[in-house]
Amino acid sequence: MLLSSSATITSNPITLTVRQPVPVQGDDRICLVLLDNVEYDNRKRVDELYEQALGGAILRAAVYGKDGRVIEFDQNNQGWTKQGLVASGEELSVCLSCARGTLPASFSAVRIAISSDKPVRVIGVYWMSMAEM
Repeated sequence: MLLSSSATITSNPITLTVRQPVPVQGDDRICLVLLDNVEYDNRKRVDELYEQALGGAILRAAVYGKDGRVIEFDQNNQGWTKQGLVASGEELSVCLSCARGTLPASFSAVRIAISSDKPVRVIGVYWMSMAEM
């Protein structure tokens, strides 16, 4: 968990420092929870809720490594979890990632600066890492 409280992401980056370096495991994402208690019963309705919550905003994150490298996470994708990671219910998120192959296996994140071209309200932020298959 990077941020367990509400925040508004703007063009002025919000900087989050991790307690221990986060090692890369393959398919890594930074997920910003937009809404909770979003049942995934209708894809069109969920897509509409996602678009409304984002309001056309484009988010990005500068991920600072333990070795001093900075990797840009500028790909925005919709995410949904049945078991809430920030809130208690089903969560709808925007998940930021970098281009495939950009994040070296030796990379460990120590700090993350997240910004948006338009204000976006989030209820929490977490790092999701899954080994590539």
